[in-house]
Amino acid sequence: ASIINDAPLMVDGRIWRKNWNTGYRGLMTLRKSIEQSVNVNAVRVFQQVGTKYAIAQLQKFGITSVQTDTASGVNDVNVAALALGGMTKGISPLEMSSAFGTFPNQGKYIEPIAYTKITNKNDEVLINKTSKDVQVIDKGVAFIMTDILRTTVTRGVASGAATGTQPVGGKTGTTSDNYDAWFCGFTPQSA
Repeated sequence: ASIINDAPLMVDGRIWRKNWNTGYRGLMTLRKSIEQSVNVNAVRVFQQVGTKYAIAQLQKFGITSVQTDTASGVNDVNVAALALGGMTKGISPLEMSSAFGTFPNQGKYIEPIAYTKITNKNDEVLINKTSKDVQVIDKGVAFIMTDILRTTVTRGVASGAATGTQPVGGKTGTTSDNYDAWFCGFTPQSA
């Protein structure tokens, strides 16, 4: 229910880059900000939670590619990476999809695995693999975020992911001039 002001924003002494669309929209809810992919508001929220918290959350959600070594000068300890996803080495589709799966899984991160069991010709189990899971966010927070991602598809910028009557939730991500475009989402069957 918090209100975020989509207005010009100073970051490191400069006006932050504009949103993907032209202009600013003023006061908005977090839901509307996500539905409409308002970059300025993502940066404002990032400024409130801070770098350490953002990195810790990414890691809790299974993202292993976060570059934190500040000595090299090339890292993800910056607004573009942590607020908008412009990661130095990117995030793999597998890690991104398992991280997004945390929301419809009631806040539980489930480690992705490629197989569950391998047997020989006599049906004897050679290898048995079980996913590790951990509760990373509160179930109530996960419920709200799942609903926000659902309305991002039903009335936001991810409307192209709608599939008739099938419930779909997710979020888009694009770079300048749509050089790279992502959609990461879920249906009830995929959660």
